[in-house]
Amino acid sequence: LWTGFYGLNMGSALGIAPVAKDGIFEGIMLSDGQVIAINPTAVVQRVAVTTTIAAVSSCLTTMLIIRVRDKAIDMSSTMNGLLAGLVAITGSCAVIEPYAAVPIGAGAALLYLAGSWLLLKLHVDDPLEASPIHGMGG
Repeated sequence: LWTGFYGLNMGSALGIAPVAKDGIFEGIMLSDGQVIAINPTAVVQRVAVTTTIAAVSSCLTTMLIIRVRDKAIDMSSTMNGLLAGLVAITGSCAVIEPYAAVPIGAGAALLYLAGSWLLLKLHVDDPLEASPIHGMGG
């Protein structure tokens, strides 16, 4: 799934339509017709970096919290925390600075763990924990 998020996030960034005049790159056309000078390659690079940082931040945060709480590492929950970080970063990965991906990932991990705990307390059956990953973490 992590690889799939690279395809989703960076593939969406590659969909940026460059505007060229006489074969020379001029910029990107916005929905209102305005052309701004931006490098699509730089956007794709930023998307890759922020996606990776958020995923790692979320993964490590989840793993550390579970390690402290349970005195063991639960890889299933750790990977679900990673997915929560990927879901959380998807909407903003092209427009944030790389350092901002760290708190986004960590916050997604905290929200995922809180949502997972809430489902257990409410006796809601969600064996894949899709609800806390997408609904809370994202």
